[in-house]
Amino acid sequence: MIKHIDDPNSDNCIVFIHGLGGGSSTFMSFSDYLSRKWNLEFGILLKFFTYYKKIFNINLFKKNIGHNTIRFLISIFTYIPGVLSFIIKAIWSKRNTHNTDLLSKYIEENCFDKKNIILVAHSMGGIIARQYLVKCRKNQVDIRKFKMLVTYATPHKGSHIANYISIKNIPLINSIYLKTSAFLNYRLSPQIGDLSNFSEFIEELDKDWRDFNIEKNVRFLRIIANFDSVVKKESAQLHEDDFENIFDYDYTHSSIIKPKKNNNSFPPIDKFIEQLNTIDLEIDEYYEELEEELDYDSNEDDTY
Repeated sequence: MIKHIDDPNSDNCIVFIHGLGGGSSTFMSFSDYLSRKWNLEFGILLKFFTYYKKIFNINLFKKNIGHNTIRFLISIFTYIPGVLSFIIKAIWSKRNTHNTDLLSKYIEENCFDKKNIILVAHSMGGIIARQYLVKCRKNQVDIRKFKMLVTYATPHKGSHIANYISIKNIPLINSIYLKTSAFLNYRLSPQIGDLSNFSEFIEELDKDWRDFNIEKNVRFLRIIANFDSVVKKESAQLHEDDFENIFDYDYTHSSIIKPKKNNNSFPPIDKFIEQLNTIDLEIDEYYEELEEELDYDSNEDDTY
């Protein structure tokens, strides 16, 4: 990467947050594209947050196996673990409140000392990022160092797909599930339940988001995939009338953050870079204001 991208000494940091079933590699092509197209003067540090542990690590022993057989096995075993990994992550997962706690700890340990932090999230990662900012305000943590939150194809109002496959929406199965999970002391697919339209999780997050007026202090961009079969446009928009912070492009749910190596232009990321150029990264005034934290809170609407 070019010198001022992924600069550990930079005061500016991007934290990437993947979605359901994703991992630390989700934003690799995104960051590679940044390294080629970055046209801003300031340096930046890149951090890749993941809330899943690595499940599969396939090793093939090549002894006495023909070259063509090796290629075939590699193609099969790299595809199947990916599918199985997604299924396992989606089913045996913890609530997004747990993932938010992990994100809080990660930022605290890796970049909270940075003067400017940008959160970039895909799909469910945007929900986790929003909940994290709400958690900061509930704990009276100043969020003005978070200059921007950018969500790509995030189901801010839930996903209709989650409605179809959420166990709690199937009465008989849900009844059996609740009894079994109580006995075994585990929960099945709570993240999918969280992402259902009008779930208690989504409704509570939206209320807290409004009550704490997060968008007063953090620029909130929503990048929408027009060919998204997982997240409907109105869900990814959140506020339909917020035209200046909503951008839509002709990509699918996954391709919206995955430029190819030969792409000289990739509008969803180009727009992100362009918007960063409009952010005020001056920090002297910000740190003077930190000494007036009580005044900062008193300026908020007293609705919480």
